Amino acid sequence: MPSIMGPARSAARRSSVKKSAALLSYKSAAAEIGDVEPGSPTEDPYKELNELPAKTETQLLQLRNAVKANMLFTDLDEEQISMVVNLMEEKVVSADEVIFEQGQQGDWFFIIQGGTFDVWLQRDGKSAEKVHTYKSSWGTCASFGEMALMYNKPRPATVKARTEGVLWRLHRRAFHRFQQERLEAEFETGREEEYSLPEYLPPKTDDELTRLGASVKSNFLFLNMNREQKTAVFARMERKVFEMGDIVFKQGEPGHWFYVVDSGEFDVCVHDPAQPGRPGTVVHTYKGGKHMNTHPSFGEQALMYGKPRQATVKAKSSGVLWALHRQAFQIAVRKEKLTQQLSKTPSVIQSLAEM
Repeated sequence: MPSIMGPARSAARRSSVKKSAALLSYKSAAAEIGDVEPGSPTEDPYKELNELPAKTETQLLQLRNAVKANMLFTDLDEEQISMVVNLMEEKVVSADEVIFEQGQQGDWFFIIQGGTFDVWLQRDGKSAEKVHTYKSSWGTCASFGEMALMYNKPRPATVKARTEGVLWRLHRRAFHRFQQERLEAEFETGREEEYSLPEYLPPKTDDELTRLGASVKSNFLFLNMNREQKTAVFARMERKVFEMGDIVFKQGEPGHWFYVVDSGEFDVCVHDPAQPGRPGTVVHTYKGGKHMNTHPSFGEQALMYGKPRQATVKAKSSGVLWALHRQAFQIAVRKEKLTQQLSKTPSVIQSLAEM
């Protein structure tokens, strides 16, 4: 099994039945995420690492620079950037070739090694107009399609090659699997904060599970999960009640929790660090409730990176949030994986008992 993770980090705890970073592979990124929902539109399949030709030193350098320059990857360290680069495959395109069409399902992120690519947008039934051009020059590598890695949404515009060119592309599901395994590696090597699971959480009602399932249906964090994994994650979510004016979290605080709005309204406020005495600017309001048939979520970056909060979230009205700690998220997914391996690896029973 080809490895993409590089040298393993030394484990600080949980030595039984665990994957070191060196054992997390591209094959698992490709093979374990084939749970595409029935009827979902798909693009051409991606290859496993051992099916890809080796990249040259020049290609590796260009891709690393392009990845580091993209905001989506700013939280990755050098080793993790190398992992992402290893997952990318080359695509040679001809002049006038359509890379993807407006409204098409978005599954790929692209980095341009060479060539010129025009962005065409169709509005209100009118003829498509060119609104932007991507090209690489002077050693830089432009990129496009980042939203495909984050959200399961249609393409907002068409991209077409004006000239012959070469693209490097990364598939959404492989990237999501990489993120999940990255969190698992951090958890197993003791890089996470200490977190104690509640001794008891009341079981969710069928109605609550239905609302949670609807809220995360298109959330990129849950796209790779099967039904059993989602159920295990929902079981770890904690119900938190807020009154008007309560602070959910403050800008600058470490982020470790993900939230789903069960009911109520919650303002997102951004504060200017240069003016600490001034109130923040409300830039968005999350609204949820059964009567609205909507249950938005926020805090995905906390589950992926644990990075400081970029804004303050405050209850605009009384309401209820379902809260999920990133360690609880990882434990739930990991335990469900081990449960599925019981028939093949009976020795994991003790590991399950320790969780």
